[in-house]
Amino acid sequence: MLATLHNITDAIIIRKSLKWKNCFLTDDEKTDCNNIFNQMQLRLNKYLSKLSKNIKNTDLVSHCIRNVYSIKSRLQENEWPLPCTLTQNEQKVYLHDFNFYLMLCGILTKATTLFKGYFPSKDRLSYAQTLPVIKGNSRRIVQTINLLPETPWMHTIQIEQQKNKFVHSLELIDQKISELVPSSPAYSFLSDYRMSIKGYPVNLKQEKHMVKTHLNILQIVDEYSNEDSYYLVRELMHEGFQLGWLHEETKNKYFKYYNDGNLINKDFTDEIKNLKSAQKKCKRLLSQKMIKNERIINHINEIITQLSQNINNEKVSNEYIEWTHNPKDFVKAIHKFISKGYMNFKGNTDMQPIVEQLTRFIKVRKLNNSGNLTTTSLLTYFKKANCGDLI
Repeated sequence: MLATLHNITDAIIIRKSLKWKNCFLTDDEKTDCNNIFNQMQLRLNKYLSKLSKNIKNTDLVSHCIRNVYSIKSRLQENEWPLPCTLTQNEQKVYLHDFNFYLMLCGILTKATTLFKGYFPSKDRLSYAQTLPVIKGNSRRIVQTINLLPETPWMHTIQIEQQKNKFVHSLELIDQKISELVPSSPAYSFLSDYRMSIKGYPVNLKQEKHMVKTHLNILQIVDEYSNEDSYYLVRELMHEGFQLGWLHEETKNKYFKYYNDGNLINKDFTDEIKNLKSAQKKCKRLLSQKMIKNERIINHINEIITQLSQNINNEKVSNEYIEWTHNPKDFVKAIHKFISKGYMNFKGNTDMQPIVEQLTRFIKVRKLNNSGNLTTTSLLTYFKKANCGDLI
């Protein structure tokens, strides 16, 4: 069966390279996709029966699935096009070939679902890998698919397309980009990252990791809504590390905050600890093949080295005022001054930059006296005060 699939694929690749111009298929040359799909389903069910009796047969099943995926990969080395200048006969050949490609996607989608629980996530295809890679706008894609006969694999693909978490996370990123101000660091980070995604995650473990990181990035953008916040830039950069990705503009913006002298030595020291922790995570992700960019370790080293030099060069006092009473009383008092416009930062009464500046020289003790509140925790109190929820 696999040899047959490879032979069909060889012919399709040739026609694809010709963009289906002057291509014609006789009835004998046409592929019976329904028959192949049914045969593959029977084979998958036999594999499932074998696995239920002996879990040690996973290598054989995994090898077969990977073989089918290699065939699909050959057909999408270049994104599947949606040609619009074909004659009626050429279009029939195109739809025949496109239907075969979609049938392979349907087999893989079914296999990934069928053997859930039998393979560790690092050995399973990601759900996104089973989906078709098509070049074109969504309306034309739908129009082209509607020209195809109704098949069981199209139903399977459509269901997976609708519920796929990785694809959904990309759609959320696209939506967020459209909402952001183009001059903001978040817009620059998200738009460049989105353009850098050339393919789908290679296995289910990586897919889960990337989805989680994408959602973290979106949460950071929502949480630090200020267009030019140190915390926004820092958190985005750290999440970029977890994807094996570093955005130079974000890195430059990050250093600008440190070089402007708006941060104290403690901020430098804490951030170096955070960077070393991020570096350990990246090393683990690299060893697990969740990310591939080994240069990310050197990038983090460079940042740590530069921050360490800044600590040695800066002579900033570590002295500060400490609030030892209930943190809510501090927030209520300061919030009143900000909301009434008596307190501002560079003429601006936005809550976040004012609180960030205050925490440079005022430390607020936690209610249980176990240490000082972080800037993030203090901002949470101020947000509650904004909403009238601080009781």
